[in-house]
Amino acid sequence: MGDRNDHLFRVPFRDRINHLDEMEKQENKLRLERLAAESQAYYAEAYRQMPADLRQQSETWGVKALMEAVWLNGWDCGYRQSVRDRAATSTEMEGSADA
Repeated sequence: MGDRNDHLFRVPFRDRINHLDEMEKQENKLRLERLAAESQAYYAEAYRQMPADLRQQSETWGVKALMEAVWLNGWDCGYRQSVRDRAATSTEMEGSADA
């Protein structure tokens, strides 16, 4: 048999746990929304940097979707390489500062 005051200690903690779970769900939802927005901004920036003449020629040739995919892929590869270069440069600079 349990203590008759058992409920006095369990209910507030259960409510608090439920509240923390709800807060965690909201934080995860916000994190996903932020990632989606960053991804959308990333592709918008890449598309905005596509040269106008390339965009016009691809429409003339009838391969607009293909050319956009090629451009976005190339832009993505260049962006990722710049991130790797920046990381390597900062690592080299940290190594030379330690010496």
